[in-house]
Amino acid sequence: MQTHPTIRYNNFAFRIVGSLVVSIFITLFGTGSSFFVALKYPSFYLVVGLSFLVALLLTYCVHYVTIQLDKDFDWQRKPYRRAGLQLSLGVLLPVVLAYYIMMLYFKYFDGRDIHDSQYMLIDFPHMVYFIIMLNLYYVIHYLVVELMVMYHLWQNEMRTKDKEIILLAEEKKEIEPVVLAAEKEEATLEQPEAEDAVRGNMLQEEGSNNGLITVNGGFDTIELDVMNEVCYFYRSGRSNWVVTFSGNRYLVSKTLKEFEEAFFGGQFFRINRGVIINRTALEKYEEGKHRRLVLKLKPEYEKFCSGEDFVTVSQRNYSMFKSWFEQ
Repeated sequence: MQTHPTIRYNNFAFRIVGSLVVSIFITLFGTGSSFFVALKYPSFYLVVGLSFLVALLLTYCVHYVTIQLDKDFDWQRKPYRRAGLQLSLGVLLPVVLAYYIMMLYFKYFDGRDIHDSQYMLIDFPHMVYFIIMLNLYYVIHYLVVELMVMYHLWQNEMRTKDKEIILLAEEKKEIEPVVLAAEKEEATLEQPEAEDAVRGNMLQEEGSNNGLITVNGGFDTIELDVMNEVCYFYRSGRSNWVVTFSGNRYLVSKTLKEFEEAFFGGQFFRINRGVIINRTALEKYEEGKHRRLVLKLKPEYEKFCSGEDFVTVSQRNYSMFKSWFEQ
């Protein structure tokens, strides 16, 4: 099963405040009393407290469901399945949960059948609206973050193209056209070997003692402690990403080669062209086919890897990886 690292919503305060506002609104709606008048009655606090607990439980339910769906059914890759699951698990399930909670309340504490009261006509619809709006918030939040990631991807591509143009211009100034063409042809033939040769480099930050890197966190930038927080770096298309031990995925502006040039040490190893992995995440390795190694990650980190490329050591790194792992 492929796992898509989750988006960090960081909305605990929003859920608390939102639940409180909704509980006060539902309590006062249809009573004709103002908020300040209602504050004088002790029963108001009891009803608001009960409504707040129910609303808080429902927000947690929607929050938990959304995070789980983000991992395996993100909107970009599986939009139709995600929409169906979000509707059934993020909307219908909390609605049913709210109904049964209030039904039990009316039965055991109020002494009435819930259908004999005005709750289903006045209060319950607003609880349903609240659940729907909460789901819309998560969908919009997800889309905004993804749009910002796409924007940063575009920026990285532009910077990469600018670097290529500058390097090409410098080469043209220093090398004769004929020699340059020959070297380009030779470099094209030897590029795989050159890339494989640097794959075994290990990481340690250059020019910094704290080992921090800055990544794009969607709405802002975040500093990560490479040694203690980074599970692995990987390349996807023309973009480079970092995945943390907590399962969060962040876009990085540097290439894997630049990370290799900036870091070296005993904790990280480039197992193939697309992945640099942290020793802390590994449990053991097994012999694979054609002089390749298959890595076994610790159980808590297995769900963050979404394919064979993330756990396969290439032929050229076969011996070097074994020496590094066993040292």
